[in-house]
Amino acid sequence: MQIVRKTVKNWLTISLFLIFLTGLSFAEVLDSMDSSTNWLVQTDNGASLSTSTVTGLTGDAVQLDYDINSGEWVAIKREDFANVDISSGDAIRFYHKGTGDSNHIKFQITDTDGDVFERKLANLSNISTWTQSILTFDSLSHWEGTGNGTLDRENISKIGFAINVSEGGSGKVAIDRFESYQLNTPSVSLLLDNFNCGTPPNDLGGNAGAMSPGGNYDPSITYDSGNAKEGVYALSITYDFPSGQWSGYWSFMRSDESGYDLSGYQNLKFWVKGTTGGEKFKVEIADTGDTLGTEPEVQVTSYIASVTTAYQQVTIPLADFTGLDTSAVRQVNIVFDQTPRAGKVYIDNIRFTGPGSSSEGSISVLDKMDEPAPISGWENYGADEDKGVTTTSLDSISGQDGRALQLTYSFNRGDIDDWVVIERDWGRNIAGSDSFRFKYKGTGRANNLELRVMDKNGTVFSKKIYDVTNTEGEWKTATIPYEELFLLTSGTYSNGDIAEELDLTKIEAIFFVVSKGDGGSGTLTIDELEVLEVDDFRKGRGDALIRSIVVPDNPISPNNDGIKDRASFKFTLARYANITLKIYDLAGNLVRKIDGGEKEPDVEHTIYWYARDNSENLVRNGLYLYLLEAEDLDKKTDQVKHVIGVIR
Repeated sequence: MQIVRKTVKNWLTISLFLIFLTGLSFAEVLDSMDSSTNWLVQTDNGASLSTSTVTGLTGDAVQLDYDINSGEWVAIKREDFANVDISSGDAIRFYHKGTGDSNHIKFQITDTDGDVFERKLANLSNISTWTQSILTFDSLSHWEGTGNGTLDRENISKIGFAINVSEGGSGKVAIDRFESYQLNTPSVSLLLDNFNCGTPPNDLGGNAGAMSPGGNYDPSITYDSGNAKEGVYALSITYDFPSGQWSGYWSFMRSDESGYDLSGYQNLKFWVKGTTGGEKFKVEIADTGDTLGTEPEVQVTSYIASVTTAYQQVTIPLADFTGLDTSAVRQVNIVFDQTPRAGKVYIDNIRFTGPGSSSEGSISVLDKMDEPAPISGWENYGADEDKGVTTTSLDSISGQDGRALQLTYSFNRGDIDDWVVIERDWGRNIAGSDSFRFKYKGTGRANNLELRVMDKNGTVFSKKIYDVTNTEGEWKTATIPYEELFLLTSGTYSNGDIAEELDLTKIEAIFFVVSKGDGGSGTLTIDELEVLEVDDFRKGRGDALIRSIVVPDNPISPNNDGIKDRASFKFTLARYANITLKIYDLAGNLVRKIDGGEKEPDVEHTIYWYARDNSENLVRNGLYLYLLEAEDLDKKTDQVKHVIGVIR
């Protein structure tokens, strides 16, 4: 197995050591290693490897049974770290608010085989207060893609929010707290439509619309933001038909108009009010066996005394729809065929209910939207933005909960097809941490253990630990700081440039490789793969010359938005000393040298680095190493070295 390696300066000589962190630090589990299911086996020619799940240090662990007598290496690889699993919920929830002209918000989600699904929130870009939107997966429409046409909710690769032209003009839209959500509870609650997207389909994905004999007396169907009972919109139905005719509204249960099993539910519920009161209509529920005119029906006034100008909740037992096959419900209709033959009603929050307690609630927070975009990975752009057709910027502002991301946009041309978007090309974000840690034990001959990390650009960094696979069955802990990883394979940026820096915001794959030392066969067991997360690097050093050092806002994002634009190295000294700060890239090349001059003891000092090299050019995104050096008046020296990230 050929290895391409960059030379690292002597002071970066690779060695295993445990980093003891004070202050804000904790471990995030990347894989508990309780199952080998997600780990793929790879082998060199002549080598063999099998994996199994065994008892681990905590829970279970993954065991490698290998033989590298004839080959040079074996490996296990997990390559789904860049994907998001939202399969445990049935919806997505987020919060939004905005200002400016009224335009459409469009939510877009992409899976790993390239299928893109979307949902439009009509004319909701300028709601001035934080507003909750819950979008069921059933209500998403397939937009484009090269996959199988279904949304693989276990493997989501990209999330986006677009603004599409309605009025055009300009405005701002803020997004906060993006979550995986459970809305419906089987046999307890099932939402058909709350109308809060301002456009079909309904929340089960079924289409909806107006109806009348021959389409001659179709009612006017609108989504009314001024008369909602719950949320931002209610359905408005304005009808006017002659004697002997009828007018109505239909809504299918599924996108393909097939049947839906409602046999576990007991009631149909919705809210209703009229503009004058006294409006009359009936509700029909059709199953797949019904034909036009044979649908089971009930009169709404059988369940409330009359429609009034104030909202009332209507509860109709499904058992009252005589002859209805509740295992194959196809559609719900609202039909006006009585006097008064003209009027307007508002309908909101149509749902089916049953006994028991609802399990509705957030499952997991996918993105709190608290980090600035350059760190979290959100990007903004618009149609022909380079030609001035659209203009976008993305900023961090106060949110509904913590911070939020705000898109400021302008449709300079006003074409109906123009758009702007923010999107996140998802990857496992470990930019706030500084080390990998895992447990291992092994038997057999002494061979080498290598950790490899690959980002979504295909760039691979690696660290090899020599002759460690035989631990005589005892558990060992390996902690590998990111600064000890070296470039193994270059990747490619989306623009075609060579990528030689590891993108910590988009980690896609992790490998464990056993390569030949003594050779032969053996077992290796891996458990508790973690990253050590550090909000601020704080290092207390007792009586050392550099007594303490704090580096907040790591990584930094130097994009002149006023948030984490510079790195602050805050330190105290035990004695008078001359200070020098040096920044290196991972190849060991000196990027920046800052002479801090002589500093007094027992006072906190700060040196700033604005992510520029010695030629005052902004450095590229990536991982860098800093070295803070101190020399006292007796020429005694001290130094602190650590990793710092630059992401914008």
